[in-house]
Formats: sequence, C-alpha cells, structure tokens
Amino acid sequence: MDFWHCNTHAVVIDEIHEMTDALGGIKDGSGNAVWKYWKKDFTKYDTLKISDMSEGDKKELYMEWVDILHFFINYAASIGLDAKTAYNYYFAKAEENVQRQKRGY
Repeated sequence: MDFWHCNTHAVVIDEIHEMTDALGGIKDGSGNAVWKYWKKDFTKYDTLKISDMSEGDKKELYMEWVDILHFFINYAASIGLDAKTAYNYYFAKAEENVQRQKRGY
C-alpha cells in the first residue's frame, strides 16, 4: 500500500502539476505556470501552443511527461504487467473504444 500511495501521490499531485507548470516555459528551473490568473503571463494562457515553446521548454515538458510515465510503469510492474503485454492491451483497448464510439457509446 505504501508503494501504491507513493506512486499515486507522485503522479496525481506532484508530477502532473510540474508538467502543467512547465507549460508556460521554465525560468531559472521553475515552471512559469501560465494557468495562474494572477501572474502577468496569464495573458498567454488562451493562445499558448506547444509549438510556440522553445526547444528547451519543450524538453522540460517532455521530461515531466516521462516522470509521469515512470510512475505508471511502476504500477504495471507491481502487478506483473510487462511491456509487450501492456502494448498489446493498450491497442486492443483503443480498438474497443473506437468500436464503442461507432456503436454510439
């Protein structure tokens, strides 16, 4: 349970927030957090595109995503799910979801 709690906290509370903060770019190692309406850069919030970010800021954003993926992989490993099986289940589930949408799910 401690393992699951730690990983859940890391994904849901810590890493996802770090990734969200990184969306506004990184200044001196900390996220700009353009989603904060009280900050001057909030004016970028509605129009900001990932493609507008510098390569360094995109790298930081991607690294935060990799951190999130790391903790999800921890979950998979803890239940005995290997990469090949996860890959196969991912695409099987994606196809099931497509079929559900076609049936008006």
